[in-house]
Amino acid sequence: MASIYRRGRIWWISFYVGGRHRCQSLKTDSQKVAEAFRKKYDYELATNTLKIQNDVDLESLVTEYLKDVQARCAGQTYQTTKIFFRWFREKTGFTLLNQLTPATVRDYFRDMQLSGRKPTTVNRYREILHAFFNYAIRAGSWVLENPVSKVPRMRCPDPQIRFLTLNQIEDQLKVLEKSRCILATVAMLIYAGLRRNEALWLTTKDVDLDKAMIYVTTKTVATEGWCSKTKRNRSVSIQSKLHPILAKFALWRRRKYSRCPWFFPSPTGERWDADNFSTDLRKINRAVKLPWAALDYRHTFGSQLAQKGTSLYKISKLMGNSERVAERHYAALMPDRMREDVEFPPRDGTDKCSTKRAV
Repeated sequence: MASIYRRGRIWWISFYVGGRHRCQSLKTDSQKVAEAFRKKYDYELATNTLKIQNDVDLESLVTEYLKDVQARCAGQTYQTTKIFFRWFREKTGFTLLNQLTPATVRDYFRDMQLSGRKPTTVNRYREILHAFFNYAIRAGSWVLENPVSKVPRMRCPDPQIRFLTLNQIEDQLKVLEKSRCILATVAMLIYAGLRRNEALWLTTKDVDLDKAMIYVTTKTVATEGWCSKTKRNRSVSIQSKLHPILAKFALWRRRKYSRCPWFFPSPTGERWDADNFSTDLRKINRAVKLPWAALDYRHTFGSQLAQKGTSLYKISKLMGNSERVAERHYAALMPDRMREDVEFPPRDGTDKCSTKRAV
């Protein structure tokens, strides 16, 4: 038997077909109309005359899914998902949901890899399509199974990261001396390990120079809302090399951008767009033939701590990553930490123990 329920103001119907649970929007806010639909569905289910819609319009479903992603996820996730589906429709030309079979999905990702896409990128797009089909199933779009679940993930090699040595850090900061805001931002990425967006979304309240703390938190400024990539708040101590750079910068920005809420304002006194920031930084570095970018600065923070002997757990907490991610990136930089672990116990103690066990 079918049952009706309400999501917000719209009524939905829930029923089972072939042992599988289905739910579908009735696209009405009238309970009387919804009850009439329920009786109709009960009759068609009892007489086995219910017509299952197989040809679901892919365009409209993608549009609804993007609205759902925009409401639930961070802005970068939404933009990546939006770009993927634009490419996907251009490359495949599919217009109906039932055209996406395991074979077509596998062929699409195989062609993507052959065209030069990295395995990590292919796997990321696979995750997006997998989540889309799960949404389609929950939305009652008559999808019986997720075809992406039958397409294996690409095998990814260990990541190769770039990071700056202590001498290279000094060279990089010296190059940026004439660009005060970029210098302070890059120093923040290197000495605090923040992501690019995390630094550019810092407000003056998030940087406490008196307590030497940086607070990366979910926030809403005016009409703009933001949260970190992992949706977890964290705090990072300002180390001794970073503090004088930020203190000097704070005095300068107080004189020039006193009304701006952002700690690292753009040249126009607004929040600095991440891509625009990277473009400006790239122009300066290219002029002196330096290859570094924001991600290299963040890896520098984790790599230098790993080489110093800081535990991977602490590195992951400071950088806002999982311990698994920190291990994948920085475990190879800690050989001295395991040097003592490969040594056997002292000979005398081991021999006595082994003799007693043998007897």
